[in-house]
Amino acid sequence: ATGVTASVRLDVSHSKQGAFTQVVPRVGYDFTRWGVDVRVPIEYVGASSTAGTKAHGGMGDIRLGLSYGIAATQLNFYSTLSVTAPTGDSTVGLGAGQSTWNWNNYLSHDFSRVTPFIDLGVGSSAGSGTTGSTSVMGPTGQARTLATPYITVGTQAHADAGLDLYIW
Repeated sequence: ATGVTASVRLDVSHSKQGAFTQVVPRVGYDFTRWGVDVRVPIEYVGASSTAGTKAHGGMGDIRLGLSYGIAATQLNFYSTLSVTAPTGDSTVGLGAGQSTWNWNNYLSHDFSRVTPFIDLGVGSSAGSGTTGSTSVMGPTGQARTLATPYITVGTQAHADAGLDLYIW
């Protein structure tokens, strides 16, 4: 569908570093196969006595994405190029401290409620707000996400494969 899109994603996870909550408002525009969007992550990491960390939160790095997608009965393909602006506080893990980029490619095939997928990409960061392999958004709205309370910077490649199971 062509037109303005908007969504809010909520991710919650827990590790030795503490509870991590990320709310990501997204505003974009989808053309026939192309899409552009802006995401502004708002993040909170709870205190952890095990890791000796203090609670902190705030805005993460703002992300601009350009996506291309083909959704077909035989195969779904989504490719996303994204760049971030260093708006998050890198001293507490809310940002990378520099501009970053990522290019992700996602292939899948739907078998009723089961969808096997493969996701390949390269980039200069992975983690909160700039999630590497799991930040693919196609014009049809399919998304893969993973929230982590850290950001790593440097040239990286990733490969993921698995199955998505849709309950309803």
